[in-house]
Amino acid sequence: MLELVGVQNALKDIIGAWNLRANSALEVVDLAVARPTFVVKDVQRDLGISYGRANAVVQQLVELEVLDVVDPSAYKRRFFAPRVHEVILSGN
Repeated sequence: MLELVGVQNALKDIIGAWNLRANSALEVVDLAVARPTFVVKDVQRDLGISYGRANAVVQQLVELEVLDVVDPSAYKRRFFAPRVHEVILSGN
């Protein structure tokens, strides 16, 4: 559990270093920790922002390698945070 919090904080530090619109991007990190995978519509709904804004934030986080796409060829792209998955799969 503590490792997961550490990863969450490390991902937020990456966002802070790149001066992204911090609130939305930080909230997406929290979402990625709370859910194994999610779609942009989940971000839109949970953060209460437009679909376009949600999509832009997710894409920025993919570019920073905070997030990745589960299956790039899928019609409905699902996203996840690889570092979060590593912690979950390691059982820590």
